[in-house]
Amino acid sequence: MLHIKRLNKEDIEKEYKFLSELESQDGFENHLNGIDFDTFKNEIYKKLENYSKGIELKEGYVPETYFSCGIIKPSSDYLR
Repeated sequence: MLHIKRLNKEDIEKEYKFLSELESQDGFENHLNGIDFDTFKNEIYKKLENYSKGIELKEGYVPETYFSCGIIKPSSDYLR
């Protein structure tokens, strides 16, 4: 089963790892590639949270939300 969840403080290290290692390719730009963890944690994360709530957006911009996804293996309890 695919599990999708919003950017969240509990997974900040995993989200940082993914976003900082994802390279720009095929016309898609990742401006967070190579960023250090302290900058991500103390500056970027708050901006991403605010953008998802429509706070501090440039005029004409719309809210955006970052999601992470992963595979969840169903347990026997899940199937009941």
